[in-house]
Amino acid sequence: MRCFAAALLVTPAVTLVAPIARAPSQCVLQSQAEIASFMEATLPQDKGDTLPASPIMDFEKGPEGLLYKDDVVGTGPSPTVGDELEVHYAGWYYAPGSTEGVKFDDSRDRDANKGLMFELGIAPIIKGWSLGLETMKQGGKRSLIIPPTLGYGDVEVSSAGRPSIPPNSELRFELELVTVNNDIIRKMRRSLNDFLRPQGSDFVSPEEKQAIRDGTLKKPLIEQLFQKKD
Repeated sequence: MRCFAAALLVTPAVTLVAPIARAPSQCVLQSQAEIASFMEATLPQDKGDTLPASPIMDFEKGPEGLLYKDDVVGTGPSPTVGDELEVHYAGWYYAPGSTEGVKFDDSRDRDANKGLMFELGIAPIIKGWSLGLETMKQGGKRSLIIPPTLGYGDVEVSSAGRPSIPPNSELRFELELVTVNNDIIRKMRRSLNDFLRPQGSDFVSPEEKQAIRDGTLKKPLIEQLFQKKD
């Protein structure tokens, strides 16, 4: 069983949801030969892709067993909780006992010009993604190796049209942090709406949400509160 499976950050709406159940990683590094066999692992030939060999010593140790390697260091801002991020990613899983990485998702296969959009600390992404993104900067590219305890644990994850991810799989993600939107007005509006929203209800209507996304919402609540009166 491998202890160093590479991991890509999760992106699709289905794979974004992190199961509550978690299982301790049973990954045990047993031999140098096992390392070599992992480094030679590639994606299935019919995918036309290969997973570049990345010696484990090139990765830095992150929190809670996460491993990461910066392929490109960004020059923009680092994200904080509540920032809206655009992330391109590709992901592979390594089933327990397997040295062959299976590609399960790639944001560029859906839209090469637009990555996954979500709010850090609010969207239910897996913990390995959150920990990996927190120390990146806009424009950066990072490879992640995510143990099962920071991924999907002992839960099988399935999505229509994509390979199912077996329980206790290690993940490899290659992420690109395209944009970091840290607009303070957007954050304040979100916080105020969350505060005013009755428990179990949706304070912002679907029409308002779409208008916010389109930038056409007139006099948002937060702007009304701060509007100067003559």
